[in-house]
Amino acid sequence: MAKWSDFPVGYQNELIDFLNQWNQLSGYQHTGSVNVGNTSLMVKIAEHQPASLFDFSQFLWNQGQGDIMHPWAGVGLSYDQYTQKINDYVGTFQRLTGKALNVNVGDPHSDYNMVYQWLRQGLTSAQVSDALQQNASIQAQYGWVKYGLDFNQFQTQKLSMNALFGRKLTDEEAVTQLQYLHTNQGPDMAVHVQSTLTQVEKQQAYTGASGSAVR
Repeated sequence: MAKWSDFPVGYQNELIDFLNQWNQLSGYQHTGSVNVGNTSLMVKIAEHQPASLFDFSQFLWNQGQGDIMHPWAGVGLSYDQYTQKINDYVGTFQRLTGKALNVNVGDPHSDYNMVYQWLRQGLTSAQVSDALQQNASIQAQYGWVKYGLDFNQFQTQKLSMNALFGRKLTDEEAVTQLQYLHTNQGPDMAVHVQSTLTQVEKQQAYTGASGSAVR
C-alpha cells in the first residue's frame, strides 16, 4: 500500500495547496480530519490525482467531507462564485421556461438539489440550457422548448397566433400550433414563422390546430 512519503514532494505541495484552499472555503470546519497529518486520506487524494481544486473538492465530498453550511466548498468555489453560478442557472431555467426556480435549501419543495447537481457536474449555463432542451420531462411540461423557443420567443409567437385565430390561445393550443407548423414546415421552422405564411397556409394552420388543440 502506498505511503504519503512515496509521492514526489512537488506533487505533495500541490495537493497541500488544494487542501489549504479547500479548508479556507469550508471555513476551517474540518481541519480536524482534513489535514496533512491524516496520511491515509492524503494518500487516497494523491491516488485520485485531482487536476484542479474542483476535482479535489469533489473527491472530498464523495469521501463524506464537507457540510451543508458550506456547500460551495464541495464544488471548489468561493461563496461569491457559488452564488453567481446558482443565479446563472436560475436565469437560464427561467429564460427557457418562464418559471423561477426555488433554491431555498430548507424548503421541502426546493429545486436546490437539481441545481447543486449541475454544480457538481461543473456545467456551464450554456450546457444547462442544452440539457434542459433535450430533457423529455421539460419538453412535456414546457412544449415550446422542444421547438427551439425560449419563453419570451414563445410569447411572441402566441401574439401572432392570437391575431391569426382572433382570440387568445392557451399555452397548450399554441404548442399544438407549433407542432403542426413544425410537422408541415420541417425542423428549420423560423421563430417568426407566422409572418411568412400565405393565406392558404394560414387557413391550413388554423384547420390543423383547431382540429387537434385541447381547449
